[in-house]
Amino acid sequence: MQLTTVMVIALVSWCCYTLWMRGDTCRRTGSPNIILDKHSLGWLYGSNLPGLITVIAVFVALGHSVLAMSGAESLAQVYREIEYPKLPNLKKAALVIFLYSLIFTSLVSFFAVMIIPDKTRPEYFQNLIGGLAMNLSGPYVARLVFQVFVVAVGTLILSGAVNTAIIGSNGVLNRVFRGRRSL
Repeated sequence: MQLTTVMVIALVSWCCYTLWMRGDTCRRTGSPNIILDKHSLGWLYGSNLPGLITVIAVFVALGHSVLAMSGAESLAQVYREIEYPKLPNLKKAALVIFLYSLIFTSLVSFFAVMIIPDKTRPEYFQNLIGGLAMNLSGPYVARLVFQVFVVAVGTLILSGAVNTAIIGSNGVLNRVFRGRRSL
């Protein structure tokens, strides 16, 4: 988490520096082009609700953002390591994770619109942070080193998710074995 925070602070600072160096990139003309397809709508695909009621589309987008927090099973894994009183500390941890992911997710999207050129942005839809890293102001070697740092942090985050999945599957297999043994 500390390394991720260092990466987030470095990215936000460098993006602010880039916007300051480039000047008035924040002013965009035209209306936003929001495309709601099968992947972004999920089970609402095929209905007219998101087109008619914009609020539903916003809630769907927030739902996708909240998925970045990993889920309740991650909190269940760290529950053993949280000091007493557990419930208030678990609530604080959940709030910090929620705010961290919500703020960082929205900042990355805003910075991507302001920094990455319109013509090349579709190339980075699956990896906005990587696109930001390569479109920041500064020497190419520094941007490339930052890109490597972003990939390393992403690998560490995903290795934590793999660890959580292994521990969770181990718990499920142990419960199945105990249930089978008692029969």
